[in-house]
Amino acid sequence: MKIITESNVQTDRLGQVDVPLVEVLKEMHESQCILRAAEGTLSKVPVEKVLLPHSNDMNPQGTQVGLGPDGNVYVRQSQLL
Repeated sequence: MKIITESNVQTDRLGQVDVPLVEVLKEMHESQCILRAAEGTLSKVPVEKVLLPHSNDMNPQGTQVGLGPDGNVYVRQSQLL
């Protein structure tokens, strides 16, 4: 079994875009859109955000689900499993 101790994926430039300004990220969290980084472009995607109810039987982590206009489902977790 191979144990990986360092990430082989650079996540600071996903989609070949710079990390957005704090104001841009705050606006995203407070609105019904998400930011999509792809091919050097950062775009807003309108979604319907839903906060899932807490379950004592599950891992206590925050999860947010967004449904895009194209039917894609976007999921954000505050912690790694």
